[in-house]
Amino acid sequence: MKKWTKVVDFVQICTYNGIMLGGDRVNYKVAKELKAERVKRDLKISDVAKQLGTCDESIRRYEKGTKKLSLELVERLLNIYGIDPAVFFTNVCANMHE
Repeated sequence: MKKWTKVVDFVQICTYNGIMLGGDRVNYKVAKELKAERVKRDLKISDVAKQLGTCDESIRRYEKGTKKLSLELVERLLNIYGIDPAVFFTNVCANMHE
């Protein structure tokens, strides 16, 4: 899996007809997709928080989209969930227009 080392805005991830989508909206969609993946795997927030070395409240804020996500953090979460980043972001982008 590719290692991301810098924080970038998720506006760089998804485009629609060549037009970049707003960062806050993309952050929210990524957050919701991450929560769905955690729930699908029947993982508790406390389990994920422990693996990341953070508190439960941080995970809640990430999943609500109220706390900005870095690509590095997303990569760590995807590793925990066993998801390929390309598949994950393809799903996020596909769901941007719902």
